[in-house]
Amino acid sequence: MATSAVKVLNRSCGLYLLDGFDELGSQPWSVDEVKLRALRAQALKGVRDVITTSKKGCLIAGREHYFSSREEMITSLGLIDKETVILHVNEEFTIDETEAYFKAAEIILSLPQWLPRRPLICQTIAQLDSDDISRMFSERDREAEFWNYFIEVVCKRDARISLSFDAETIMRVYVELARKSRNKPMNVGPFSQRDLQDAFEAAVGQPPAEDASVMLQRLPSLGRIGAESTDRQFIDMYILDGLRGRDVARIPELTEDSRRNSLNELWMNPLGLLGQRVVAETARHRFDDFNSLLHRVSTSRNAILAADIASSLFHCDNNVIDFGNVTIKQATFGDLDFTLSDAANLTITDSIIERLVLPDAPPRNTFIRSSSAGSVAGASAKSGLPSWVGLDSVDEFDSIENVSRIRNAGLSSAHEILVVIIKKTFFQKGAGRKEEALLRGFGSGSSQKTANKILNILIRDEILTSFKGDQGTVYAPVRAQAGRMNTMLTELRTSNDDVWTRVGEL
Repeated sequence: MATSAVKVLNRSCGLYLLDGFDELGSQPWSVDEVKLRALRAQALKGVRDVITTSKKGCLIAGREHYFSSREEMITSLGLIDKETVILHVNEEFTIDETEAYFKAAEIILSLPQWLPRRPLICQTIAQLDSDDISRMFSERDREAEFWNYFIEVVCKRDARISLSFDAETIMRVYVELARKSRNKPMNVGPFSQRDLQDAFEAAVGQPPAEDASVMLQRLPSLGRIGAESTDRQFIDMYILDGLRGRDVARIPELTEDSRRNSLNELWMNPLGLLGQRVVAETARHRFDDFNSLLHRVSTSRNAILAADIASSLFHCDNNVIDFGNVTIKQATFGDLDFTLSDAANLTITDSIIERLVLPDAPPRNTFIRSSSAGSVAGASAKSGLPSWVGLDSVDEFDSIENVSRIRNAGLSSAHEILVVIIKKTFFQKGAGRKEEALLRGFGSGSSQKTANKILNILIRDEILTSFKGDQGTVYAPVRAQAGRMNTMLTELRTSNDDVWTRVGEL
């Protein structure tokens, strides 16, 4: 088709679709932004020629952050500003669009809550075979396993464009940038051109040149921080948090000098839930190495690394984690979930915990002291905190104001039903509740059977009374039990009330 295509071009009678201007050309690297703009303009000379000779118009697609500004994009592509319409594509599919995409791909998939609806992620899933889909999206979500697969696909995809670099090199550059983000005040950046160069040198061992500049300018998930800024930032926390986890997971394998450098850095930004799970993918096979590293880092400057390792170890599927009397001071934790494993011999003091999840029973010789939390799951008020948890301030507790919020409180199915029944009978207006209204929102089947068992417990313990109304059974509270029920709802998972315990055994 080459001859015909050239004829169309020369006669200016075609309407062109130009896709991927950000994937073109070999350029030298420079930290001088003026030189970089000139280099990008030179690389796009052929594209600019097609656009300026076109008489019918063009549809042009590429990553916006390849350029440092809208004005540079207009000039480099040879466009006329007043005749140009710029369209921004949505970053994610809607739920309906995602379902339609998988239906068209003939994939039956119940989307997990953690899965971003990015088109590239959906495309990656569509390319998996059915066994991999079943494994990664089974009842036991394998978020870290899927993320590791996804980031390798991203790196291989870019390696096909930048032929001078393999996927592993691109991954190393990503991880170095993720490490640099730990000290950035905005969490996601910003990164200067010098930062990009330094990350490349740390990963490769030499300054970037030639094709390296293309790779650095167009790395997926990096975008400009503003319309006129040359700085970059991560625009996808899903990728960034996983990369930070990859970085922590590699620390036991580093040379002693590199490991010592990691321990002496002062990080600002902790791992999130995904990052912890990515670390755990490695740590569950080298648990003793990571636990030993935790002991060492707990006495170093890098308190956030200690927090990252400790919170990641909870995801290693161990029934009990003996931290060996480790004390973590002045750290910031992302998610700290004590329900995943039974902790022993751990002290956290003078720290910030963004999200704390309390267990049903107090962990052995484990304490949180003089700390603060963004949110706490497992208690609905400060008075409901167990004695081993000393929090000076909490921004938000579990809310149990309605059925939807109760479901988000991380309780078991039986405890959810108990909380709903107590809330509706004791703490909402009215003298009693019809059975249908009492259980509305929890469906039927096994939930209905559990609800009947709970009602029997409450009646037998004289917490509720029941009588036949005009339209079925009506349940009413025994008001003398109101204080006891209020305490139980305040403590939630930490409650030692006999009713709470027996319901938990259903």
